[in-house]
Amino acid sequence: DLFIMACAVEYFVLYVTPYQGKNSSSVYTTHAAKDFPTTQKAVIDAVKGAGFSHANEGRRIIAMDSRYTSLLLFLYLRASMDILCCGTIRTNRKGWDKEKLNLQKSSPRGECLVYYDKVTKIIAGQWNDNKIVSFISTTDDYGFVPVHRRKGRNLLHITTHKALRTYQLYMAGVDRGDQIRASGGGFAKGVHKMHKWFKSIILGILDIGVMNASIAWNMRSRESADLKWAPIADFQTILAEQMIHWKPSRLSRSSKAATPQKIDVTHEVDLDPLPANKRVECKVCALEAKWFPRKSTAFGEGKRSKQRLFRCLGCATSSAHTDIFLHVS
Repeated sequence: DLFIMACAVEYFVLYVTPYQGKNSSSVYTTHAAKDFPTTQKAVIDAVKGAGFSHANEGRRIIAMDSRYTSLLLFLYLRASMDILCCGTIRTNRKGWDKEKLNLQKSSPRGECLVYYDKVTKIIAGQWNDNKIVSFISTTDDYGFVPVHRRKGRNLLHITTHKALRTYQLYMAGVDRGDQIRASGGGFAKGVHKMHKWFKSIILGILDIGVMNASIAWNMRSRESADLKWAPIADFQTILAEQMIHWKPSRLSRSSKAATPQKIDVTHEVDLDPLPANKRVECKVCALEAKWFPRKSTAFGEGKRSKQRLFRCLGCATSSAHTDIFLHVS
């Protein structure tokens, strides 16, 4: 699980940190966030890590969902870092007034119940869409705006509060980034099946790096005529081609010069079966031995048959101490 802060306009990931559990010792967290719960620690760490704690170009607005939203967190970010926030909130959070803010599901769709606290200058409200949506905001958004909802063939014209509309506009940064990384069939696709959590995190960070590079490429293409805008799938192709044809500009910094390995570029298959005691030297033959279909028996699939495998001529002539490591076509 990763905590992600992303740009709401370009979807560029600005800060990412892995989930650390309760982390009572507050390892790798800022001193200011040690007294906050886990998810709120992640928000403060992201603001500090991205360098937004002291912005010189004006106030910033952070939109977050109910997993992170808290009244105390919003007050802290505004008082100490001059950051405004908006987001949905769970009704069991501390400070939420359940007696005043108790909009019922049976109320008409589009009905909104809003309160404003003059002391803390926080907007709190509830809005009835398909379900009751609770929200709070420290932004200067007052009043209502029209929105459209579809019910079957009919288009409903209802209103919602500006603070909730601001959340809906700015919250798309993380969600759009998830869609971009999933559409490209990235490294982290299906990582929920991995038992080693650190592998999932590494692959997720690789996906984020590729997506950020793609976004930077497209941002640069607006200013440069040499670059052409490319979707994520085309950019991955460009990146793979550049990595394949990349050549180091200089040798390694180590004192000893690297000795080149002998590579045979022919993978000629010998039709003689591979002996049982023969060591497979060729990497292609090793892969074939690993993924060769198993024997089918009456009790299911058995062991792989070495008598049906074939070897290349390099493996047939090389010994256990040969310098031939690869035979590729």
